[in-house]
Amino acid sequence: MRNDSRGSDHAWAQRAFDAIKSSDYLADQDAVEIMCREAIERIIEMENWGADFSRFGSGHHLLHILYEQVGTRDLEVYEGWLPVSLVVQNGVCLGLIAVNVDNEELAVFRAHAVILAGAGFGHFYDTTTNALIGTGSEAAIAFRAGVPLGDMEFVQFCPTVLRGVGVPISERALEKGGCLLNNQGERFMDRYASATMERAPSDIIARAIQTEISEGRGFPGGYVHLDLRHLGAEKIKEHLSDIRQVTLAFADMDPIEAPLPVQPGQLCSIGGVTCDVDGQTSLPGLYAAGESSCVGVHGANRPAGNAFLEDIVFGKRAGEKAAEFVLGLDRPSQAEMPLTDALQQEEKAWRIFTARQKGTSAQVIGQELRELLVEKVGIFRERKGLEEAVNKIGELKERYQQATAGGQSLVDVLQLGGMLDLASAVVTGALARQESRGAHYRLDYPERDDAHWLKHTLAYYTEMGPRLTYKDVTITHYEPKVRGPA
Repeated sequence: MRNDSRGSDHAWAQRAFDAIKSSDYLADQDAVEIMCREAIERIIEMENWGADFSRFGSGHHLLHILYEQVGTRDLEVYEGWLPVSLVVQNGVCLGLIAVNVDNEELAVFRAHAVILAGAGFGHFYDTTTNALIGTGSEAAIAFRAGVPLGDMEFVQFCPTVLRGVGVPISERALEKGGCLLNNQGERFMDRYASATMERAPSDIIARAIQTEISEGRGFPGGYVHLDLRHLGAEKIKEHLSDIRQVTLAFADMDPIEAPLPVQPGQLCSIGGVTCDVDGQTSLPGLYAAGESSCVGVHGANRPAGNAFLEDIVFGKRAGEKAAEFVLGLDRPSQAEMPLTDALQQEEKAWRIFTARQKGTSAQVIGQELRELLVEKVGIFRERKGLEEAVNKIGELKERYQQATAGGQSLVDVLQLGGMLDLASAVVTGALARQESRGAHYRLDYPERDDAHWLKHTLAYYTEMGPRLTYKDVTITHYEPKVRGPA
């Protein structure tokens, strides 16, 4: 066992150690090593496709690069479809049912292999950086099909979200020398991370900002200032041009001239569909990659940039493994019967819902869910609030069974059902984990407890609520230790 990186002969080793340390030692170290080793080749591949990491490091830019590559290949693309359920027979995934978001028609997609590569589930928090698609639909359908969700209690909050807009200000703003100031003009990170100040891990910064706000040292409306003015116009334009572009476009504010109002907001879902380093889930024929998956590389806290590395490394591995699975099949073509039956069942449930005239509006239920999670399952958590959240989500799920659209599209209502299931997994896992680690902070259990909780949470779907089991963390070269002075 070692307590530091594995030496200069491995260019990826320091990145691996940083990821493992940032994960509060809950990351599976073999998976992290694979990610950091193979990331080099994947990044070079994307540069050859046109990615400019020096100017545009954002996921949005990289997503466009990947989509351009899809257009250069002989692939059929179905845009505007949302997964509703997986079709499973005899323990094998045969395809899925999806709904067209434009006309709300259901259709069945037959497939020898399905790869879930969806977004997280940020939109059951009021303040989130996630796009509107971030409702967790992909994770929800796998959950209902019997695939466990991993580490759902770890929900990461971006410390610097532009107030009132929901747009994240990249951590590069702090790495390049940005300062966080409270309403007294104090650079308050000295109280929470004197050694590293604004370069502390994001979970520490998020808790620090929330503490300043909660204790009355924030500005009216609940925010603090991110000040970049001292960096000078030239440095901001050269190194933080994308951040300046965002603040000008969304808030009509220029960081060269004024400090930015920022507050913590939900950033990423660390948990998701449990799979191995090749994207394989416990359901044959089903694979997962991206934020809707849980390979185990983030543990309890994801450092900046690792979502991108996870996507490109494990996305490629999942695709290769799925292709290998399909090419190795020696069974006849799938029968139409289970696919047709599954579609008819979904259409029947759809008709029942659309015909309902009385009941609570799904929009009201969704707003109650978001308010509940912000209040009880946010940056700070404790037993009483989590128990109240478990009970409240159970009540919301019962009301959802008799809900009406209430002015929303049926697609929105469908997504809400999945969000309720995922929220139940988050809260149940958070209540059970009696420690603080990374993005999960319990006021009543403020210390990390490796003796009892150095393990992954697995949540299985049941009608009565999630059933939890646990799995050991894989340790290779880095012995768990205290994260050290921040």
